[in-house]
Amino acid sequence: MAQQSNDVYAALALSRFGLGADHNGIASILSDPRGALLEEITERFVPVPVGPQLQSTADLLVGLYAFQEQRKEARQQAATAAAPPDKPAQAPQQGPHPPAR
Repeated sequence: MAQQSNDVYAALALSRFGLGADHNGIASILSDPRGALLEEITERFVPVPVGPQLQSTADLLVGLYAFQEQRKEARQQAATAAAPPDKPAQAPQQGPHPPAR
């Protein structure tokens, strides 16, 4: 099998790993694409933003579920209010009863 050129490895490093090219394009990592990829991952890693105004994922999910529950209750109340008032609520109908013995 033929040895792949650094052009191919450089293109893969830029596209497959989502790094994107800088202003020099592929030329900036052409000499050592694997080394450039490892450097990008280990030394230039973008930290996760933190701050007092940011909430954790768990807190965001709790808020989302509460919001969804409020919306569900509002839809149910709207459906109940929109139901015609002249129709009395009927008890669920049951099948025929077996004859008494």
